[in-house]
Amino acid sequence: MAISQSLVISSMRTLIDEVTQIERVYSAANADQHAIPEAINEFPTIVVYPGETLEYILTAPHHRHTYEVNVDVYVRAGSDTGQSAALAMGIVEALMAKFAGNVGGSWANSCVFLRNSGLAVLEYNAVDYLGWRLVFRVSEQAAITAAKGA
Repeated sequence: MAISQSLVISSMRTLIDEVTQIERVYSAANADQHAIPEAINEFPTIVVYPGETLEYILTAPHHRHTYEVNVDVYVRAGSDTGQSAALAMGIVEALMAKFAGNVGGSWANSCVFLRNSGLAVLEYNAVDYLGWRLVFRVSEQAAITAAKGA
């Protein structure tokens, strides 16, 4: 398997899109209708994007990249807080169930849930939304062939 952070993030977006309670799912890896928008106009919306690189190892015969992937769940700004909180919590539970049954697969060697923000105010393009951030640790590994330098 080749290492591709874009493929992993796009695959996570596709998996998340299967959760029926979500209106829109965008990712940093897509340039089509799933590209990250200027503004969020449909709710609930999820944005998937890379986080910190935790480890990058290039040692023959393997190459490994371990990094965080952030999954932000946005619910309508200024709407009923109780209903928005309940909606966000239900989506987070559905996402956790979806990932529990689909960890890694063909798109990563491992995908581990690290943490979540709990119910929080998330800012998107200078607008505050009620939401929830989930953080996953993804690790990809591929075989490499050592080459002599020039």
